[in-house]
Amino acid sequence: MRRYAVVTGATSGIGREYARSLAADGLNIIVTGRRRERIDGVAAELRERHGVEVTVVVGDLTDPTVEGALHNAVGEAVASESGAAVEWLVNNAGAGFGAPLASVAPEEIGRAFALLVEVPARLCRAVLPDMYSRRVGTIVNVGSLAGRVPVRSSSLYVAAKAALERLSESLALEAAPNGVVVQALLPGFVRTDFHRDDPDIPAAFQGRGLVRWATTDAVVT
Repeated sequence: MRRYAVVTGATSGIGREYARSLAADGLNIIVTGRRRERIDGVAAELRERHGVEVTVVVGDLTDPTVEGALHNAVGEAVASESGAAVEWLVNNAGAGFGAPLASVAPEEIGRAFALLVEVPARLCRAVLPDMYSRRVGTIVNVGSLAGRVPVRSSSLYVAAKAALERLSESLALEAAPNGVVVQALLPGFVRTDFHRDDPDIPAAFQGRGLVRWATTDAVVT
């Protein structure tokens, strides 16, 4: 039986680490990323190191065409042979949306909630029926500790991550009787390139006071 894992935002950081970990467990991987060269490199690494099948979908998941391509890839994988199944879904794709709300372009409001809440919800909806019928499956929705506190100039990000956490917790109650685990992962400061466009972050990478930076492998493990 072919076992599959779907990992969005696998170009680097937490998503890439999940893809590596799941491939090491022998799962075939379906990954998404916006930077073609980087995501193709991840796919090549997984194939070479673990001998698994890797399907790549490139682009921004707020683009309906790209999201549709991902849903098609999932459907084709499950239909590839009798017994094939998606056993893991990791909703990790994201962006910071860091700006005061008064200066945000109106269309960015919808894009933030589309990427951080709507796309994960639709992917959950796509894989859950088969997970329920098999009574096996794990969904990880990557939120943030920022979703628990007010953060200046990050109101869209904080609100969307809070919504994703509530979605995950409620979905966990629905899924548990069907043998499926749903987890909201809430990392704090993690050493990834998520903060690459924030000029104030690199100076704090060493950590001080209450600020402690985690590694991606520690978070995923």
